[in-house]
Amino acid sequence: MAKKAHKPHFSSQTLQHEYAKVLICTEGSKTEPQYFEKIGKMMQDIYKVILTVKPSKHPNPVSVVKTGINQMEEYSKKNPGLSYAKCFAVVDVDHHNISKGKLSQLSEAFLLAEQYDIEVLVSHTKFEVWLLWHVTDHDAYLESTELDELCDGHNILKGKGKGKKKNIAPDFPFQNWEEACKRANKHGRRVEANSIGENPSSALPRLFEALEALAPQKQQPQ
Repeated sequence: MAKKAHKPHFSSQTLQHEYAKVLICTEGSKTEPQYFEKIGKMMQDIYKVILTVKPSKHPNPVSVVKTGINQMEEYSKKNPGLSYAKCFAVVDVDHHNISKGKLSQLSEAFLLAEQYDIEVLVSHTKFEVWLLWHVTDHDAYLESTELDELCDGHNILKGKGKGKKKNIAPDFPFQNWEEACKRANKHGRRVEANSIGENPSSALPRLFEALEALAPQKQQPQ
C-alpha cells in the first residue's frame, strides 16, 4: 500500500512569522483597542497581516506616538533583524489642536511621528465618528455631545452614564468597515495621515489601504 504524501505542518506561530506585522497605538484605552482587536482578526483572514494593538498610558497624541516608538524599539530588540511593517497612532482632535503660543499637541505629535515613520490617523472630532460610519452616513458638523447622542441612538456603545459609554456593542457591524471607508472619503473628506480634516472626518481609511498593500498578493512582482 502506497504511503500517503506527507503534508508539511505549519504551526500558527510559523504562519504568523510569515505575515506582515502592523502596530496600532491608541489614545483610548477601551473603545479603540476593542475595535482594532476585533477588526484585526478579520484583517488577518483577508490580508494575511497581524495587528498588534497597544493603548497609550496617557491620553494625548504625543504620548501615543511615543508609545509607538517604544514598542517598535522593544520589538526589534527582542526580534533581531525584524521590525513592524507599519506603525499607526490613532488619535482624536478633541482639545489637542488648541495652541497657546506654542505647538499644539497634534502638531507636535506629527513632527515626532515623521521622524520615526509613524502615521498618525486623526478622527475629527473623535473616534466615535468612525464607528458611526459603520452604521449610517453623516456629513454635518458634529459636537462631541451630538456624536454621543447619535451613537446612543444607533446602540453603538454600551456602558453607564451619558458620554461615558466606552464598550462596543456585541452586535456592532465590524464587517461594514469598507462602507465606513467610503463614507469617510465622501464629500471631499479624504484625510491623509499626519493631518487634520474638517469636522466630521477620519484618516482611518488610510490604515485599511496600507493593510491591503501589505497583503502577500500585493507584494508579488507583476
